[in-house]
Amino acid sequence: MRYLRPFFLLFFGLLALVAAVNAVMDPYDLLGTPRFARINDRKSVGDSRFVKPLQVSARQPGTVFLGTSRVQWGLDPEDLPEPGAYNLGIPMANIGEIAGYARHVMDDTTAHRLVIGLDFTSFNDNAEPLPGFRTAIVGRHALLRAAPDLLLSLRSLLRSRKTLSESRNPKEFLQRADGFGAYDGDHSAKTPEEAVINSIRFYVASPAFFRGYAGSNRSLAVLDALLTETQSRGMAVEAFIPPGHVAVMEVLRRIGLGPAYDDWQRRLVRICAAHGVTLWDFEGYNRYTTTPLAQVYDTHFDGTHFKPNLGRLVLRSLLAGRPAEADFGVRLTPDSLEAYLAGQRLARDRWQADNAGDLSRILAAVQTENHAVGAATW
Repeated sequence: MRYLRPFFLLFFGLLALVAAVNAVMDPYDLLGTPRFARINDRKSVGDSRFVKPLQVSARQPGTVFLGTSRVQWGLDPEDLPEPGAYNLGIPMANIGEIAGYARHVMDDTTAHRLVIGLDFTSFNDNAEPLPGFRTAIVGRHALLRAAPDLLLSLRSLLRSRKTLSESRNPKEFLQRADGFGAYDGDHSAKTPEEAVINSIRFYVASPAFFRGYAGSNRSLAVLDALLTETQSRGMAVEAFIPPGHVAVMEVLRRIGLGPAYDDWQRRLVRICAAHGVTLWDFEGYNRYTTTPLAQVYDTHFDGTHFKPNLGRLVLRSLLAGRPAEADFGVRLTPDSLEAYLAGQRLARDRWQADNAGDLSRILAAVQTENHAVGAATW
């Protein structure tokens, strides 16, 4: 057995070296290791489904933002008056994932408030959680259970190498320590109009979004169960429908999903009201979601992702309990919803009449995707 001793010494020595490198580089920004310029000061966190639950456990914020990339890129924790918020927005998260992260926050942090962005496309019963969610470490003592992966895995070692590379050649940040992300979407768009059109085409063609939409019964039940739990555990919840550009809403209705959207919104309002959760709608036809396509960069990155200047107004409205600016954001209740929907139909008619050029460009650009979703003639 003596001949095995050098082997074990080498093996455990290599493990110790890997752990030391990962601890010093701290690529996921979790260990609090001192930062050194051009060595480890630009973190490379990688998969947000793995990293963000661990970061929220490490940060122990008072308020947590939940939702998709719209939340990740649109809501800045620094826009809250009190410090200590964390943005747990995850690209393409469905409501099952969002509920899982919410339970993680309740199980492993002392947070007292959740701000949840609710997207229609997150409630597609045909969508399954992405693989990263299945391997995410969530629940109590997440950091302790993740320690072997953080210190000893090849994944962490590769992220450490990436951290060194990015520290030596810094670029614009992609994710801050509080989870807020810089837009990293469509780099191919040369004009605002092209950015909107590209995002619409993606939504229309994607099986995860419009093309594969299969109702929302199961997904709404997931939300109902989550809000039952947050209510029983005394967690404050604020919910809102994010302000995408009306170009996406126009296409959604043109391909035949308008009734499904209205049904989803009605049921969403009833569920939130039953649990005492305030629900805001910022996605309707209003002063900011109807920005002309040529000027869309004033308010949006593309057709679906709103900019932090709109996110600031969203947060101000949620905190104040009233719209931060006129004609942007409405509190929805079962009693007011039908009148609101009727008003939205009139607002849509006005927008179509006043923006015939934008409308024709939107419809012409996505005409080729029509058959992919099995929609009626435009």
